[in-house]
Amino acid sequence: MKKSLFYMLILLSIVFALTGCLPKTAGQEPPIPVVSIKAYLPENTPDDATIYIVGNYCDWNLDNAATSTVKTEDGQKYAEFELQVTEFPLKYKYTVGPDWKYVEKDAEGDEIGDRVIESAPEEVVIDTVASWAAIPLPPSEEPTIVNIKAYLPENTPDDATIYIVGNYCDWGNGWASGDAATSEVKKDNGKKYAEFKLEISQFPLEYKYTIGPAWDYEEVKADGSPVDNRKIDSAPEGLVEDTIEKWKDIPESQEPTEPPIEGEIRIDGDFSDWVSYDGTKKILDDPDNDSK
Repeated sequence: MKKSLFYMLILLSIVFALTGCLPKTAGQEPPIPVVSIKAYLPENTPDDATIYIVGNYCDWNLDNAATSTVKTEDGQKYAEFELQVTEFPLKYKYTVGPDWKYVEKDAEGDEIGDRVIESAPEEVVIDTVASWAAIPLPPSEEPTIVNIKAYLPENTPDDATIYIVGNYCDWGNGWASGDAATSEVKKDNGKKYAEFKLEISQFPLEYKYTIGPAWDYEEVKADGSPVDNRKIDSAPEGLVEDTIEKWKDIPESQEPTEPPIEGEIRIDGDFSDWVSYDGTKKILDDPDNDSK
């Protein structure tokens, strides 16, 4: 009887072991899954940058986000992370600095959705960051001076004010704050242009031109279709030259004026004895002593 009970206990132990039903040791918790991630970075990522991975695992708080230095492998820059994730799905994004203004973007510079890992992966997760919204400069570096010359459409009024708005001045908010740079209309060999000198503290620089402080007056293509944001990925070595094909609209106060098409034509001469016709009357109101 005792032997039968002994063998039965052994058999039950084997069954529990095979089915994973062995009781847990008191106080013992299952291990927290570790997610290994390798993220390939854009070429313009500074070698001394700090890469952040922020997501629901850290309550989307950049202060608590895991970070990585920039590493290089076969000429390709990348970052590596080891995350302890207590619940899935894991949602996250990358930034190249401790601020959302440095968040990752797609290749065209547009917003992207959250990255998602549905369950604990068995292998290293490989990501590729296409571009950054902006890249912070180290505190020790001075702002970069970017000189821009923009050639203007012929119908640009001579007394117009040209604006250059972009991420350097928080886009349209730059009109209200006065941070958007402006230029008067200048001429060079009969060609109208505007010129700007910008102090830029982060790249890429994205921008557009307007002929007034509103998107109603932004630049468009020759056929009137929208223009994509202009983009300068890194500090240029020389003058940047742009050409504006057309304005979406021109503010009323800046509309070119045409000479009047109606008016009075006045005439005087010896046929009216000069004195008798003082030049203030229409030719139809001839004095009696005018000649025929």
